[in-house]
Amino acid sequence: MKPSEVTNKPDDETTFYKKSEPQSYINENIGWQKSIFKFFRRLSFLFLAIATLLVVDFHLPSTIIREIAIEGWQQREGGSGSLKNYDPGELVSYMRTRDFTIAVPHQVHLNYDYYAVERPTVIFEFTPILKTAKAIGLVNNQMYPAPKSIYTFEIPLHYLLLASSLFTVVRKKYSRLNYSLCFLPSLLFGAIILVIL
Repeated sequence: MKPSEVTNKPDDETTFYKKSEPQSYINENIGWQKSIFKFFRRLSFLFLAIATLLVVDFHLPSTIIREIAIEGWQQREGGSGSLKNYDPGELVSYMRTRDFTIAVPHQVHLNYDYYAVERPTVIFEFTPILKTAKAIGLVNNQMYPAPKSIYTFEIPLHYLLLASSLFTVVRKKYSRLNYSLCFLPSLLFGAIILVIL
């Protein structure tokens, strides 16, 4: 055996292990990603059903309810008491009727005469299935988008949830793109919950 062959053999084995270790790690990582992708893809079927219900509920004819307000108030929500980064939070107007208490647009609360002998009627527009508020206003006055509603939020979360869930459900095979986007329906559903709360 030549000296050159003896000196090269350990170098070849070292090179082999250096190459094989990252590859095994990559294969194991891809295996985990495939399992995670399957789980979130199955979860997307649930989000797809929820998104479909939200979209259908929005486009069905609304339920109109007329109520007389008993009292109303404003309060701040979601603020931070930190002295360094003080945040007073968002100012939210509420109105209580005989049947429910609900967040209302500021214009409705400020323009309502709570001390009138004959109090004006408040008109509430709800979706027929989930009873989610879409618009609130006074009789012979403008209707305003209801606060704390996914249907009046700046970003159409119900449409985004429908599109992302449908994309994840249709894409059956694992890929980097499908894996990256399979988390989106869960994040959008979480955003919808935050808007409602």
